[in-house]
Parts: sequence; structure tokens; C-alpha cells
Amino acid sequence: MTSNTDGSAEVEFTHKSKSQEAGHTIAITANGIPYSHCHSAKACDNELGELGRRGNPSTFLPIKLGDNNDCNVAHAYTGGFSSSGHSALLDTKGHLWVCGCDRWQQLGMGSSQGGSSGYT
Repeated sequence: MTSNTDGSAEVEFTHKSKSQEAGHTIAITANGIPYSHCHSAKACDNELGELGRRGNPSTFLPIKLGDNNDCNVAHAYTGGFSSSGHSALLDTKGHLWVCGCDRWQQLGMGSSQGGSSGYT
């Protein structure tokens, strides 16, 4: 899979997880660098932090997650609905990173609050 992230630079993705219902995608490069983006303006607004980053998801182009290139992500998982989008990333050292809605404790954070506070 190849995507233009800034209109000119191409990034090759070797793994992708796409949540149809929640409207967002997490993609990973061969070097383990994760990117996220919305693919549905109706379902994805990042209000819950499901993209793993702050900011308006008004672009449908993948945006790199974080500034740390030392994190080598092996797998990404996305899920939920427009009212409960969430994501999980597993790195090569076995660390699990979660973000998004934890309303029904699907992230294992023990919160009954919707929203991204403390999760992204």
C-alpha cells in the first residue's frame, strides 16, 4: 500500500487496520512507524482520540504518530463505532498502546467516561 502523506512524499505501508464503523485507519511502515487517518468524515472526528494524536482529522491523508522513531510497531488494531472509536498498537517489544473511547472498558483502562482525556 502506498499513500502520499504530504502531497509529494510516498510512504509504503506493510500493515493496515481499518475500522469501517468508526471511520479510521492505522497503517504501519516496514520500519514500524505508525500513521493514522480518517477515511469517513461522517464517522471519524477524533473527538475520542481514536487516531492516537491530537488535532482535527480534516485531512484524509495519513499523518505520522508521535515524534519517536524508536518505537517499532508490529501490529495495529482498530474498532468501535462512530460513538466509540478506539485503536491499539503492539510494538515489537510487546508493549501495548491504546487510545480512544474506553466507555465500556474495551481499552482496559477502567474508565466509564467517553472521550480521549488521559488516553492519547
